[in-house]
Amino acid sequence: MLPATYQVDARVELDRFLARLFGAFSVFALVLSGVGLYGVVAYAVSRRMREFAVRVALGARRRHVVRLVLHDVVVMALAGIGIGAFVALVAAPAVNKDAYGTPYEAVLALVAAEAVLALVAILACVGPLRRAAAADPVEILRAN
Repeated sequence: MLPATYQVDARVELDRFLARLFGAFSVFALVLSGVGLYGVVAYAVSRRMREFAVRVALGARRRHVVRLVLHDVVVMALAGIGIGAFVALVAAPAVNKDAYGTPYEAVLALVAAEAVLALVAILACVGPLRRAAAADPVEILRAN
């Protein structure tokens, strides 16, 4: 049997490996969610370009068009964050039985993760927002 220090070192190495593995998976999931949200918002903006062109032609300002798109993004992001937070709170007791730290740290980590997801959602919608704001009503209405 190994001395106690070797057992502790082995446990710490396992914990480090698992932390790195879960960190890599979380970064991959964050990038995947950002790309997916970008795709959904870009598709929604492309489908609504005629509507935006009509709004601009009737006197709406560009910021109103941006507000419409941003509203859709915020609703989607908050729905996803809310569902994810609910699932995380339900799954937390099973996951946290071997975790170190206090419940306060788990809540802090959840809030930080939600803030990062909200930031990724805002960054993912920058391209479609710019496209919607630059909608030229004459070209769009002539094309269709």
